[in-house]
Amino acid sequence: MHQPITPRLPLNKVFLLWVAIVFFTSSSNLNADAALAAKLDALLPSLMKEANVPGVAIAVVKDGDTVLTRAYGLQDTSTEQALLVSDVFEGASNGKIIAAYLIHMLAEQGKLTLTDSVMDERIQSACGRPTIESLLTHTAGLGNAINAEQFTVDCELKGRFSYAGEGYVILKDLITKVSSQPSHLLVKDMILTPLAMTRTTMGVSDHPLVSGHPDLLFSLVTGRGPHSLMLMSRIGLACVVMLAAYCVFRLFTRNQLIGSLLMSFLIIVIFLLGYIGFTVNIQVPIASKNSNNDFASSIKTTAPDLAIFAKELMTPILMSADSRNAMLAAKVEVNKGTLWAAGIGMDELDGRTTHWHWGSNPGYQSLMVIDVKNKSAVIVLTNGGGFADFALPHRGGYYLSRKVAREVMRVDGHWSVRPD
Repeated sequence: MHQPITPRLPLNKVFLLWVAIVFFTSSSNLNADAALAAKLDALLPSLMKEANVPGVAIAVVKDGDTVLTRAYGLQDTSTEQALLVSDVFEGASNGKIIAAYLIHMLAEQGKLTLTDSVMDERIQSACGRPTIESLLTHTAGLGNAINAEQFTVDCELKGRFSYAGEGYVILKDLITKVSSQPSHLLVKDMILTPLAMTRTTMGVSDHPLVSGHPDLLFSLVTGRGPHSLMLMSRIGLACVVMLAAYCVFRLFTRNQLIGSLLMSFLIIVIFLLGYIGFTVNIQVPIASKNSNNDFASSIKTTAPDLAIFAKELMTPILMSADSRNAMLAAKVEVNKGTLWAAGIGMDELDGRTTHWHWGSNPGYQSLMVIDVKNKSAVIVLTNGGGFADFALPHRGGYYLSRKVAREVMRVDGHWSVRPD
């Protein structure tokens, strides 16, 4: 008895069918990427104006590939030079993720253990030495004064999340001791060079950096800004001080009315200066200090380079998946829906997990959001941010970065250690 014959497509038809599937899938992806690019092109001009940010660089990763890079606005408002996607920014605290990755690589190689206690003469503690993992997860009870000569452990904060850049300063020196090599060079040899992150450094950059743009108040307080503006601000400050001294003098004279009027005038002047500093959209370009080799805030990078590192987190080639998973696992709760892993934040919303970190140096704010499971990510670097961003909810590069990330990732992520 003959077996029934199963009809089969000729090989040439199978091949044509496969080509058609690939073609239509690729076309669909291209259309989606083009639609996203058009959406960002329409969104960014108004969003940059609202947030008071002069320049933005964006990189988007989908299915493990960088599918979109964009640059908007200016490198420097004083020169009006257009921003390029290859331009180097201060990435600030985004370097903490790369530092944590390096430490997990060293742990996998047996050069250290995450549960090791850290001995450092700068640490002042009455409740035991911190471990490497507690420094990575911001649970050591330290603070964020990274330039301090001594770091004091708050014993009441141990075991709880309290953001502490000091821990990464200590980790930098620890890595130098463990490897007998300067930490910023070890990062280059073990991570940056193998991943071809050619425009990224942990410290001084070989490339010119875009200018940061803090608000006017920051520049007046810190003295970082154009010489003419600083000169005028100092003259104005001297006038205010003299007026204040005169007002105080008059208060102790017989003519209380004149003294009171002068004091009232002084209060009005101070109020107006504060109002101008916080609400008027005046930006002052400042040059990057382009220094330091600490892990807490010194990374200089581009959006495409950080996209490369995001892809390494998705599909690791420099360490095992087990070590990567250990790094990305939740260790401590920050606030509702926000957790912290070993060097990176986590948001859990509607059954979707995103890992993230932000960066904030004077005049520079940024955000990196990664969905490891779905192999997607967005990196947003800006050259705007200052004092006013902490008082006004819709100002600065971090506000802009979160808006863009929500648009790209299609999730209403919190991505902040501060409750909204």
